[in-house]
Amino acid sequence: MKERTVILASGSPRRRELLQQIGIDPVIIPSQLAECPSADTPEGVVRQLSLQKASDIAEQVREYLEKKQKEWGIRMEDSAAMGEETIVLGADTVVSVDDRILGKPEDHDDAARMIRLLAGRAHSVYTGVTLIRLSDSRIVTFAEETRVYVYPMSEEEILQYADSEEPMDKAGAYGIQGRFAAYIEGIEGDYSNVVGLPVGRVYQEWKRLMGSCEYEEPVRKETEAMCKAAEEWKEELLTQGRAEARAQAIAEGMKEATLLAYRNCMNRGMSQQEAIEITGITEELLSTIPE
Repeated sequence: MKERTVILASGSPRRRELLQQIGIDPVIIPSQLAECPSADTPEGVVRQLSLQKASDIAEQVREYLEKKQKEWGIRMEDSAAMGEETIVLGADTVVSVDDRILGKPEDHDDAARMIRLLAGRAHSVYTGVTLIRLSDSRIVTFAEETRVYVYPMSEEEILQYADSEEPMDKAGAYGIQGRFAAYIEGIEGDYSNVVGLPVGRVYQEWKRLMGSCEYEEPVRKETEAMCKAAEEWKEELLTQGRAEARAQAIAEGMKEATLLAYRNCMNRGMSQQEAIEITGITEELLSTIPE
């Protein structure tokens, strides 16, 4: 079996624990990229943010590996063939209620405001996940939804919980695995998704990504050429010394990553609609693909 390294582009201890629970001990390299989603739905937002985070760390790791591989005189494809594989995993979680997206609270007052919105009703938790295999840039991106039902809470209970430290680093200002469990009436869907990572789905997608299925040769060559062109474009920008060069380079890289993810979905036999929903590709970007 191949030796496989999983890099988690997140500093969340809960995601790390969930991966360890299923036998994956990840290397932690949190993405510091500023979040800039353009989607207008919770599912689209988490999918985009997970892709941005994974792409950011994948780019950094690839640059490091390529430098080392030049020193050692081997290629990334050769290192994969020798039994070394690296997967970068990016994830993002939000809570959605009344068409509002709730991230992490800014302070205890903000935590109380969020909990008041959730008490006595149902809401949705969305986690987006992106897996990138560095050896050939194959990408899988998806989002998972879980419905959560919260018991009615008194103002005293809301303030008591909000004034603790538990809600401060969590989307929606609560942790289902902590003290807030006392107020959970029930859920529909994956419990681990509410904690921060749908590990069952992650493992199944990870297996597919690491499976034996390969691109057809024409598609593989086209993908490699596209990635090479994107890298050359980014290098050209970065050497120009413009202040916005890095941001533009990342934006262009995200476009290429989305295109690659879309082609990957189509190659796996999905319908165009399924590929569009999974990758969040825009009509503008879709129009650039030759028919």
